[in-house]
Amino acid sequence: MQVQALLLLLLLAPAWAIFEDQAGTYDWYKQYVGRPTTVAFLPGKERVFLSTQQNLLASLHTKAGSVAWRRKYTEQDPLEKAVALQKPALLLAASKGGKYVRAWDALEGGFKWEVVMFDGTTAVPGASCDIATVELGDGKGSAVAAVASDTLKLLGASKGDELWSASLEQASHATRRLLLTGAAVGTVSLVAYTPGSAHVHVLSVAAADGSYQDTERITTAAPLGDVAAVSGAAVAVISEDGQQLCTLNLAGGVPQDGMSCVPLQELAPALAAAGRLQLAAADAGAFALSSPGTAGIAIVSADGSVASFPAAAAASLAAATAASEGSPAASLVALAASSPDASSVIVQLLDTASGDIVERANVALPAAAHPTSGPAPRVVAAWLDASKRKGAAAAGGSVLQGCRLLLLWSDDQITLVSGGEVSWTREEALASGTSNLFIDLPAARRAAAAAADAAGSSPQASAASAGLLGLLRDNEKLKRWVRLQVLSVLVQFKLSSVQEQEEFLTLRQALSDNNLPFRDTSGFRKLIVLLTSSGKAFGLHSGDGRILWTSTAPAAAAAGSSGAKQHLRVWRRFHDLTHAPQLAVISAGGEGGSSSLLVLNGHTGEVLQEQQLPYAVNKVIPQPQPVHDGAADQFLFLLVEPLPASSSTDTQPLPKVHLLPDSASTQQHLAKSSGSLFFWLLQQAPAAGSSSAKETVLHGFGFEANAVPDAGSGLLPVVPAWQVALPGALLGLAAKDATEPVHSYVKVLGDRSLKYNYLNPNLLFVATGTSPAGTADVPAEQQQVSVTLLNTVTGGVLHQQLHSGCAGPVHAVVSQNWVVYALRDVVALRQQATVIELYDASHHDLSIASILMGRTKHSAALSSYSSPPLEVLSQSFYLQHSLTGMAVSQTKQGITTKQLLVNTISDQVFALDKRYLDPRRPLRAKVTPEEAEERLLPYSELVVFSPLQYPTLDKQVLGLRAVSVSPTVLESTTLVLAYGADLFFSRISPALHFDSLQSDFSYGLLVVALLALAIGTWFAGYSSQQAMLKAKWQ
Repeated sequence: MQVQALLLLLLLAPAWAIFEDQAGTYDWYKQYVGRPTTVAFLPGKERVFLSTQQNLLASLHTKAGSVAWRRKYTEQDPLEKAVALQKPALLLAASKGGKYVRAWDALEGGFKWEVVMFDGTTAVPGASCDIATVELGDGKGSAVAAVASDTLKLLGASKGDELWSASLEQASHATRRLLLTGAAVGTVSLVAYTPGSAHVHVLSVAAADGSYQDTERITTAAPLGDVAAVSGAAVAVISEDGQQLCTLNLAGGVPQDGMSCVPLQELAPALAAAGRLQLAAADAGAFALSSPGTAGIAIVSADGSVASFPAAAAASLAAATAASEGSPAASLVALAASSPDASSVIVQLLDTASGDIVERANVALPAAAHPTSGPAPRVVAAWLDASKRKGAAAAGGSVLQGCRLLLLWSDDQITLVSGGEVSWTREEALASGTSNLFIDLPAARRAAAAAADAAGSSPQASAASAGLLGLLRDNEKLKRWVRLQVLSVLVQFKLSSVQEQEEFLTLRQALSDNNLPFRDTSGFRKLIVLLTSSGKAFGLHSGDGRILWTSTAPAAAAAGSSGAKQHLRVWRRFHDLTHAPQLAVISAGGEGGSSSLLVLNGHTGEVLQEQQLPYAVNKVIPQPQPVHDGAADQFLFLLVEPLPASSSTDTQPLPKVHLLPDSASTQQHLAKSSGSLFFWLLQQAPAAGSSSAKETVLHGFGFEANAVPDAGSGLLPVVPAWQVALPGALLGLAAKDATEPVHSYVKVLGDRSLKYNYLNPNLLFVATGTSPAGTADVPAEQQQVSVTLLNTVTGGVLHQQLHSGCAGPVHAVVSQNWVVYALRDVVALRQQATVIELYDASHHDLSIASILMGRTKHSAALSSYSSPPLEVLSQSFYLQHSLTGMAVSQTKQGITTKQLLVNTISDQVFALDKRYLDPRRPLRAKVTPEEAEERLLPYSELVVFSPLQYPTLDKQVLGLRAVSVSPTVLESTTLVLAYGADLFFSRISPALHFDSLQSDFSYGLLVVALLALAIGTWFAGYSSQQAMLKAKWQ
């Protein structure tokens, strides 16, 4: 019977399947790798290998910049260290504090081997890890040395087999920084120290058998900092105060003459006053020292000699090193800086052996393909590959032509300079999207005028070139369109050749109106504004994902680099179509952080206003009703400062709230509704009588009637409203979208009775329970999650239920009168989803007949100040796959069936029909006629994820963080953007296309069908007449 119910679910599911040639019609997919942290080149390989802040290990083609392969590491298994090995060609990566060391095929990305360095109980808190290659000597090739926690292992490079293991209790305990070097043949040297300490532990281990003597403890002249580098058999560390460079020579595998510290004032006086120093490792024990914004560089060789050089520019310096062919002593240091006019990159190549400037060149930067706003980016890091240096010199070229230089810019762009020219540039800031908005593109006339200015034609001619009118006037375009319709018929009936199929795809893409630069009547073409953690904002076209503009402001960039949360909102919306909407980027620095306001032109990215806020921001509360000033709608925001800590809940201090923008008109507008405005803040506090247990405290606040900001402080008068303390740590939180449309507040059942939806816009979902970090010490049966639904106006608890044997994190979404949340069943080891629906159980003198006859007397106003008796329906299900987040589809009127957009652990998006999570699904296998009319499905505890219901198709959005939705003008369609390290855009139609034709609708097939019907009708009439005539002659 369960099998029959499962089949029924699959049969009733709306089909998401598309034909192969339809993929890419209105969806697009962009792959990124993120901001690099380490970069490696392999001689003779046209690849560059990266580990990034987005926990990705990746390989890029050096010729085109396309992604060759990527491997994602999770938050539970973060990527720590990556090293490239030439023979065999492997990429070695250490993760989770060095617990796991994995080897990946450098060219194909295939998994080779994995080694577990230690078990979970032997980890030293705060200890680092390192990987190094070791030459075994006697023709035995190389091996891999890995250190983590208190374990040092030597591993075979090909298969990862353990050659030996050594315990390093004396060297690793109470240390946080471990450095390995295998430059001395047959010896592995380990340097361990604690930043802030003036002591270094050195251990030399024989590579043959892992034997070693006692650890040697060396005292330094100054406490050491966290900036360190290894070059050959030497180690360099910058002192904690940044004023000395300490070096340790390990030639022969043992310390030579201790660790010497040289003041930077003697090395390079300009660097002594620098704020942030960069230390790069050259070969043969040499190091390069520089600082962004300082016109100088110092090179310290293995014998202690120092060479100083002037830099190319006084700002944006970055140093990198790499060995060239031949002698390892011939090593290069590269300096890269932007030119004053930002049109080129100034590159200096220095020889560390001779101390000579090998080459100085200006590499021209290609012009941006889209408008840019804000200061020009600067180079912040560089990595050099000089493996083809001699070949280029022998061919009569410059040294730079034999080098590959990867540049990292301050706005997270990466650029590869190869052969003395820029090969490609990638916008890796798009891998760190934090929030986005869908706004309308410019109107057709305005876009046509802009295109006409660029092309030198009239706006009328440019506007007429698009759409059906343009098709009829352009004979060549008309011929291509007719050809497209003919090919569509051939493809549909499987009569086309391979060449015709390719021609069909090419023509369909060329004639599509998805990529026009102005809005359409259906609302499919949108401008997607994406804000990134680097502080850079992008304007993307929803048709193909191309970049329309970029904008960077110093305040936003500073907030992004400091980790401040940034909010993207509509700031000002004009009533006419000729003005672009204005967007606000509010950087909430939090307690002790810097906050700022940035106003952008939504269509060009131009910075219209930049303002530093003289207070920290903990929460941004947008107000639903804007101020109408005649020409535009000005939106209002309440900015709440962090809630001060209090030793007693009875004397909880009030939060400070500011109005933005603060003007006479906005104050007057706020005063009219201030008495009905409420907000809440959350605090985590220790539970009473326990030092380890936590409780979640919610504080509700309101405003005085006719409240206006204080003339002196600018603060709004806040009054306390309520307080609720929930036991346990916070596991999940979800609130209702204030902009979500509601079509009806009643639900008609199959027996024609009515249920009244409880539509409280101030509904808050809170999940608390055992903290995920503390579940290891709690038996599975004793773990629990408590779910609470609150009214944020009165603080009243609307519903509360407990899930035993479950744990967080909890992912939830609140929509209309229902809540869906997912948690982990730790007893059954499965993902559990629960739905709660709220209905108003008070008496209503309302029926379908009274509505039709116009005899309704129901006039009671819906209010959040008092809650009616509620009817709560709830049911739980098991999900086939685990998830990492949820969103809900949204349409213009709210009529179309809702779908849950589930972020799966495989980094895909699954569209789950809300009917599968209906608490009223009957528990019997056979449904009644009334239940069938409501399209209720028989209950099944398992919700199956059909492969036909993935909007992302076969694509993976690596590091999927969120899914954003936007309604279109057509009720049937919702726009979906999934973003993480990648971007994926598509359209979904939860109830199929009931109000529109598909964009790839085959008009040729329609003509063929009409002709066939006409011929069939004529033939049937003719045959009928002949039959009647023949019957009369008989």
